[in-house]
Amino acid sequence: MKLNYIGPEATPPWDQLAAQQIPPPPQRSPEEHDPPAPEPLPQDTAMVLSRALRVRDLSSSDAYVLKDQHGRVLCLHKGAKATWGWAFMAQYEEYYQAVYPITFRFTGNPTDTRGTLSLTVDGQSWAMYANGHGKENEWAFFGASKWPHHPHTKLIARLQRQEAGELPRFALYWNNEDTPLYLAAGADGWNWLKFSASEAALEFSLHKFYVVREKIPALLKATWPNASLAHADLRDDRHCAAVTYTRARAIYEESGLRRFTYKPEVFDCEDFSYVYKAEASKHAYFAKEDLPYAIGLLRGVNDHGGHAVNLFIDPRGELKVLEPQDGRISNAREWEYVPTGVVI
Repeated sequence: MKLNYIGPEATPPWDQLAAQQIPPPPQRSPEEHDPPAPEPLPQDTAMVLSRALRVRDLSSSDAYVLKDQHGRVLCLHKGAKATWGWAFMAQYEEYYQAVYPITFRFTGNPTDTRGTLSLTVDGQSWAMYANGHGKENEWAFFGASKWPHHPHTKLIARLQRQEAGELPRFALYWNNEDTPLYLAAGADGWNWLKFSASEAALEFSLHKFYVVREKIPALLKATWPNASLAHADLRDDRHCAAVTYTRARAIYEESGLRRFTYKPEVFDCEDFSYVYKAEASKHAYFAKEDLPYAIGLLRGVNDHGGHAVNLFIDPRGELKVLEPQDGRISNAREWEYVPTGVVI
């Protein structure tokens, strides 16, 4: 069966989609196929983007944002239950809901080795693909599963000429049978992302997600509006670094807590949370981070008593709870305790 159209009224099952040709993203009409309507970044958001970083400082355990020379960032257009989506470029302040953390994996220097770019969507890694094997205007999309009939793009970074005081910028391209296809998109407002041999390549800068410390109390209140929560911030830093699921899990494994079991009064839930928080600080130290991680201690109560765990803020600006006794991560809103105190 040939797939001629994917639209909001008729989306074939995933097992049918995987083996078929995906049509290119529609143009700006009909209107229902455009990216979702802009939703302005809330004034009380706790998230900001870092200064531009150097390409050689890429880490596979960090989350990034790609920003082009027009001030737009890489976004994903997907439905609520979709397992793939088109890539597009748009303003962060208008489409922040469509911005997902980017992970790069390179085997060596990004400027002379091929690597992959993926998005973290609802805890899953979505790989980047080209819509076809052509050498012009192949649309870029991300998918949660393997797409054997579409090229899984291996990207190379090409550093752009940089004048004194300018941001470090680079282009990204994929070699399709020795033809370099660069990531490109029209410069007018939001626009679909594609691979092209003839259009001007986008010039990207690389940024991290930072958390504004003074806005953490508002984030706590929004997450637990009915909780009477004591919040203590023991640091003077203006910002801290958002933490990915991968990094939070890596800290747990490095902490050695897997080898410990709960022992009342001697090594209880609070001790587990202290060790995890201490390991997070050590991890940031050895990783030569510029800022501390947005990781803290969380206490709460329910009908069965009190409990202590760890809390962190992810690159989407959402609170996550990590249970240091087994490493499980869950949404903070779903924690089965009523929060009583946070220390960050």
